Amino acid sequence: MTNSNVSGKPGLVHFINKPEPINWSEIPRPPLTPHALRAVLTEWPLLSAPMAEALTGASRAAVQRNLAWMEEKGLVREMTGQGRYRMWRVTS
Repeated sequence: MTNSNVSGKPGLVHFINKPEPINWSEIPRPPLTPHALRAVLTEWPLLSAPMAEALTGASRAAVQRNLAWMEEKGLVREMTGQGRYRMWRVTS
């Protein structure tokens, strides 16, 4: 069993078994973009990727990846049916 994650950085097991004090800045953080998108989607009825990028501070790629994941899970729905200038809303 290895103590590193996919990126080669030390995993949480490494820090748990570590005898010296934990440096919390070294522990990998969970992704924040889905949580930020959820907060933005509760405030805005329709959301575009550039708007989500500006409101969350996440990169365009992260926003588009997470909106696609949310759409796949049935959490949001793409409303325009276009390849560009798309808008999403929360599913009801």
